[in-house]
Amino acid sequence: MTTETLDARRFRALQQDWPSEDLARFFLLTPEDMREVRTCRGAANRLGFALNLLLLRLLFCPLPVVNLIPARIVQFVAMQLNVHLEVLAEYGSHRPTCTKRPSQGPSL
Repeated sequence: MTTETLDARRFRALQQDWPSEDLARFFLLTPEDMREVRTCRGAANRLGFALNLLLLRLLFCPLPVVNLIPARIVQFVAMQLNVHLEVLAEYGSHRPTCTKRPSQGPSL
């Protein structure tokens, strides 16, 4: 089985109808989750991180493309974080911050 097929099968599960009871069962952030999510800078990073954390538990893999997540799931998680679901469009769009340190000479 190819990786592509496995991913497609995993993510197909997200496309089902998600009643409120199932959303609460699979996508409710625990207090520990909330503490970890709060360490992320910016609303987009908090929402993206939270979604990936929850999907990792459900599908056993992070989601490679966040726009594959149904809006009902994004809305449920965004509501818990008190952020607008539209900020998810910004997730992953920033270039990583890189810092270069001058090379250090050999130790004597």
